[in-house]
Amino acid sequence: MTEIITIALNKLDADPKNVRKTYSAEGVEALAANIREDGYRLLQNLVVRKATRRAAIS
Repeated sequence: MTEIITIALNKLDADPKNVRKTYSAEGVEALAANIREDGYRLLQNLVVRKATRRAAIS
């Protein structure tokens, strides 16, 4: 069964297994602007999993 829950963005951490290792502030801002311009419609849902207890990734 699929469950939809709301999670505050400041509660999310980067996944250390993600193939993308670097993010530029400009790239993130450009993506956010694009999402806003398109009426906040996304083509794919954000999938998250509960983290193991460890230090947050910066």
